[in-house]
Amino acid sequence: FMRFYEFVLSKSSKIDLITLDKLTKDTFSSALRKSQRLKEYNHAKQYGSSGNGNSTQPTGEVVVTVQSNFDVFQQMFHTCLYANAITFLSDFTVQQCILLYGYYKFFISRQRERRMMRLSRELELKEIIGDSSDKKKKEDDDENDLDNDNESLWNIKPVGSESSVSTWHEGEQGGLVLSFFYKTAQTSLFRAIGLVSASLGGAFGSVILPGWGTLFGTQMGDAAAGALLEELEK
Repeated sequence: FMRFYEFVLSKSSKIDLITLDKLTKDTFSSALRKSQRLKEYNHAKQYGSSGNGNSTQPTGEVVVTVQSNFDVFQQMFHTCLYANAITFLSDFTVQQCILLYGYYKFFISRQRERRMMRLSRELELKEIIGDSSDKKKKEDDDENDLDNDNESLWNIKPVGSESSVSTWHEGEQGGLVLSFFYKTAQTSLFRAIGLVSASLGGAFGSVILPGWGTLFGTQMGDAAAGALLEELEK
């Protein structure tokens, strides 16, 4: 899904090159570059060099001078937030496909159970009618009673059949749809929180150890958010 989303974004006329570069940026290399710019700034400051040192990349993105660790944290947070957006969107898409398949299989199984229940009730009704026919042959003394019995037996309806079954079926479908949208909203919220948490972790890791610290912090931030949300869900 990542490559699919990247392809769609690259073909979209609403996404400029600067935004596309942010969405596909390598956070490992970006953290190393920002760390190097911080060293260059400190070196220039030590020898009394002036100027903000800002530059422009071929894509048109302005490279801002890094003057402190806070600048590293702030810039890497935005970098990780953009760069991990496609990854988290792909993960959300996979979870939605699994969720949708699970609800589909559950719906099919419930349909099969309802068909089997309906057939079982029809067989029970036929057995009742068959037994009543045998009794009518033996009881010829009171024809009026037999007629009344016959009419009442033919009007027998299994509990939960026809209108009641259809009403129950529609109610269950509505419950499934509501449950699916609730799970979708919950997954969306969890993935959004995970994205922010992973970006914060990547920013902290970039300050401590640019490069590998960025990757480790991103994974730890996502894992911490997931563990916390699972505990809150309980």
